[in-house]
Amino acid sequence: MLAEALRELGHEVVHVQDAGLTGASDDTVYARASEHGAVLVTADLDFADVRRFPGEQSIIVLRPRGPLTRRELVDFATERIARHPEEIRRLRNAIMILEPQRSRISRK
Repeated sequence: MLAEALRELGHEVVHVQDAGLTGASDDTVYARASEHGAVLVTADLDFADVRRFPGEQSIIVLRPRGPLTRRELVDFATERIARHPEEIRRLRNAIMILEPQRSRISRK
């Protein structure tokens, strides 16, 4: 659902399921994104840990407050990603955290 919405915004997207990575470890998903030079978009807060993922690959971590339905998460993600097109376009080797009221970028 999120992958489709991001494609509609003009982004090239591969969902972990389509990449054959369903159930894969975070390290495996990160390595695959790195191999392809892709920006990893996730709601998995483990990816926000700069000590574990020190910014050799760009990551966007969605951090909404409270539980959301799938549709609400898609709306949250697409609205925040659309709000920061230049920052995301220039995002290199960093972790971008998108929250309800702010965004921040962590670099190694």
